[in-house]
Amino acid sequence: SLKGAADDLKDIDAYQYDLVNLFRQVFGQYAGHILHEITVNYQEQNIIKFDTSVTEFLTLSHKMEDLMGTREEFLFGKWIEDSRKHASTPKEAELYEWNARAIITTWGGRILYGYAINDWSGLYSSYYLPRWEKFFAEMRAGIRDGKKLDYEKFTKDIMEWEDNWITLREEKILSAPAGNSVALAKEIWEQYGKKLPDHK
Repeated sequence: SLKGAADDLKDIDAYQYDLVNLFRQVFGQYAGHILHEITVNYQEQNIIKFDTSVTEFLTLSHKMEDLMGTREEFLFGKWIEDSRKHASTPKEAELYEWNARAIITTWGGRILYGYAINDWSGLYSSYYLPRWEKFFAEMRAGIRDGKKLDYEKFTKDIMEWEDNWITLREEKILSAPAGNSVALAKEIWEQYGKKLPDHK
């Protein structure tokens, strides 16, 4: 297996990329499985199981962000840095970053919503996870108070938050890879590998 070859291939760049890319896909799908559990727990109004599933989802997401952060190919900061370096003035750099943020998130308005979605380190923690955390908080409040989630209002609030996010300017954004791909992949596998639906 790809993971089993780690001792022999751990210093080969192509292997490291393949390992991160495979884990990004496999555990991204597992994160989707956890989201289903969160939905079921919400529907059943089981706040204990809901909290457990939310914690697992957020913990895994942060670990996946660390793993993706070991590869330049999956760095949101590299995308932003590359957009800025073509600018000749600060105002132009601001416009280029706005476009770089918009094209991978809100570009196309709500008709093409999520069209250019990317699993990138830095984009998880600054964009996707804050949205999920807001949604989970609303769901949890609904369980606690016995009220149905006002999805229309929540969607309106999130759209406003997204529009504000694309205007942000981050001066200290991570634009170079950091960490050990193989070590982080092993850590994720040890914690979550046996939980995969098709694990044998």
